Amino acid sequence: MADITLAGWVTISLALFAGFLLLLTQTRKLSTRDWVEIGILLALAFALKYLSNLVIPNFRIWAQGGSITLASMAPLFYLGLRRGWVVGAFAGIVFGLFDFLLAPFFFHPVQFLLDYPLAFGLLGGLAGAFRKPFWLGILLGGLGRLFCHFLSGMIFFSSYAPPGWNVWLYSLAYNASYMLPEIVISAIVMAIVWPRLKWTNA
Repeated sequence: MADITLAGWVTISLALFAGFLLLLTQTRKLSTRDWVEIGILLALAFALKYLSNLVIPNFRIWAQGGSITLASMAPLFYLGLRRGWVVGAFAGIVFGLFDFLLAPFFFHPVQFLLDYPLAFGLLGGLAGAFRKPFWLGILLGGLGRLFCHFLSGMIFFSSYAPPGWNVWLYSLAYNASYMLPEIVISAIVMAIVWPRLKWTNA
């Protein structure tokens, strides 16, 4: 973190904020039906995340955050695959912001951006950008989120790396330990659900 100047952080933050504003302008094209669908699926994603904390609390074993859930990413993947990258990214950003409010963990403004709105925005956005075959969008969306958490861990949480561990390796191992199971769970759920909802595909 010391290697990046204040001006660098400001530039990064402004660039991300500008990207979010650009995304918001695209959502003006959405219909009432689109907004209803976004609301329902976001509520489902939050419900799955909340139930995960009740049913499998012991799965949240990572000191600096991260958990395995009951397919809480699947509704975001569905939105991206069904409605495209704009809706997927927007829904992901909203989910990331509310996820932060449910369990706030704040270390630095850029860390917040990487771990919440940007991570989940990439999850939904990449899924919507690579819709065929559907599993490719799920894989790339999950890896996009993993990449954001990886960068956050490498930059802001390097002090937690065990003695002798490479910081890059530590951050990758830490975040992959819960993200890879999350991707697999979501892929299995979507493999079951997506073909049966084929008639709804946009």
